[in-house]
Amino acid sequence: MKYRLYQIALIFVFFLAETVLVPLIRVSGNGPELLLLLPVFFGFFGGPVDGIFAGLLAGILADVYGGTLLGTSAFLFVCFGFLSGKLLENVEQEEFFFPMMLTFVSAFLYECAMWFILFVLHNRIDAEFFFTRKILPISLYTLVAGIALYFPVRAFDRKMREAYGTGEKRNAKNLS
Repeated sequence: MKYRLYQIALIFVFFLAETVLVPLIRVSGNGPELLLLLPVFFGFFGGPVDGIFAGLLAGILADVYGGTLLGTSAFLFVCFGFLSGKLLENVEQEEFFFPMMLTFVSAFLYECAMWFILFVLHNRIDAEFFFTRKILPISLYTLVAGIALYFPVRAFDRKMREAYGTGEKRNAKNLS
């Protein structure tokens, strides 16, 4: 239970960072999707259940703050958290390339899905513009943010898992 409180606190810290700091560092109106990092990271660190939990909470916050169709981000974040946990459950915790690759792919797919939902369904199909000006830059910014935040989040997550434990086999197997 204490570990879940740590997850909730970290999600709110990332939410505050996305709402307060990201607008200050936007380039051409684009910035990283910080909340998207957490389902991927927690899925990798703790397995699909942790990824789903982080994805649901982060997705609801993203939906409420972003003003999109309620549940869209939550559904996508849950999918990314689950897939991160499943795809990376046989990857060593020390691996860096695979979670970063999954971070980029998740951001790319998220932005494509949001473009489809918000624009294509409203007959605004300028795909080249959105790909070059929105989808690709946001995916790259999210990857850069993921690279910068991966090691601090991983170190803090390990300390919390050692202090409070989570009872998942993945954690016991890969913490040593």
